Amino acid sequence: AQEACPIIGACEVVKDDVSRYGIIAGEPVTGDAQGTLRVTDLVEKPSPAEAPSTMAIAGRYILTSDVFDALALARRDRSGQVQLTDALAGIARKQKVLARVLDGKRYDIGSRKDYVQAVVDFARKDPQYRDIVGSE
Repeated sequence: AQEACPIIGACEVVKDDVSRYGIIAGEPVTGDAQGTLRVTDLVEKPSPAEAPSTMAIAGRYILTSDVFDALALARRDRSGQVQLTDALAGIARKQKVLARVLDGKRYDIGSRKDYVQAVVDFARKDPQYRDIVGSE
């Protein structure tokens, strides 16, 4: 039987970039060759020295209704915001939370470089814009 639990999309990042993401601590799920982790903790934007891994939250979630109670209990951060990462960390301390390593190319459009790269890559695939940006 399957049980409902939150699932977080994840991707590997370089150690120097962990401070830009929520980072996942977890253990591989036994018998799963697809890159699923059992989440043990989540840390919002840790320093490289404090990061439990280089597995970043990719901003893709399947959540259960437990998240609403967890958000209500989560403390506000320095900026006064409630972080979903903190709420999910609270859930992970009490019940199963999984992370699934995502396939494919990912663009972080919060980074100017990645944003421009995304525009160029998609323009190259579109016949209407291909001539403007050129081929690789």
